[in-house]
Amino acid sequence: MDEQTYQALVKRLQEFTRLWEEFIHIFDRGLETEKPSEEDEIKFRKLQYEIVRRAQYLMLIMPEGVFGIYGDVIKLFRDSISLRILKTEPSIRINSLRSIWHESQISLNKMGGQLRTRMQDAETTKSKGFLSKLKRG
Repeated sequence: MDEQTYQALVKRLQEFTRLWEEFIHIFDRGLETEKPSEEDEIKFRKLQYEIVRRAQYLMLIMPEGVFGIYGDVIKLFRDSISLRILKTEPSIRINSLRSIWHESQISLNKMGGQLRTRMQDAETTKSKGFLSKLKRG
């Protein structure tokens, strides 16, 4: 892959990470309120849908072995169907869901680092190829 492709992948991953962070914000806000609003419920479900859609896309376009959190995304969303249901869950269950989110967040940061490293490697390879052509020419 070339540098531009890696830049596009990094951008997609950053967009996904922003949505991932928005998810935990709504998750936490829903648990802190007395009764989550219908608006928050709808936003929560739509956000889950969008995150799953983008996770599927990232799984397809990322270099093999880079995007490894799809299973965790599905598990988290399967176990957090709605904010109102989450309000009835015991705290140990909520902490487990937050742990899944947090571990995935760490993995997202690692993925970003892997992509940036590969992008730098692609730049270096391109530069070396250009320099070797100059030396030969």
